[in-house]
Amino acid sequence: MRVHVLMLGALACLSGFSVTDTLGAEDAVQPQAESREDEMTLPDAAKTSVPDETTDDSGRVLLKLKDAGDIADATLLYEATDAVTQAVTPCVEAGESAESCQCKNLPVLRAFQKTFAATLDEHPDWAEKTIYYEVMGEDNYSDGYNLMMPIMAKQARMVDALRCQ
Repeated sequence: MRVHVLMLGALACLSGFSVTDTLGAEDAVQPQAESREDEMTLPDAAKTSVPDETTDDSGRVLLKLKDAGDIADATLLYEATDAVTQAVTPCVEAGESAESCQCKNLPVLRAFQKTFAATLDEHPDWAEKTIYYEVMGEDNYSDGYNLMMPIMAKQARMVDALRCQ
């Protein structure tokens, strides 16, 4: 199994944080769990609906999703965050300031912000947890994803603090 820890590349590489999206803001925030479920191949363990919750040595709560609808919602959030990374990182790597790159990609950041808010509206119990889920990759390996919700919350708040012209 491969595990993807979403450290929010473009978000974390900035003194603030950033989020990118190649979709329009409206596309990124529309929960479409039913259609996503049809497109995803879930491991057999994801057929049950009760998530497992554990606490690590440092006291952080890890919530392992099993429900296909929950996994679809988490996947939408992952994709919104990944879109930010894809949009902002090349700009930063080209030598521009993090804030400048974020401002150039503000619609993507706003889409992340809306997707994050919609996710928490649907799953308020996820707010202070690390969310873990698995999907089957194209190569028949189970891919694991971690979403660190407290970090994402900080990043979503920082979008409003940007001083874009």
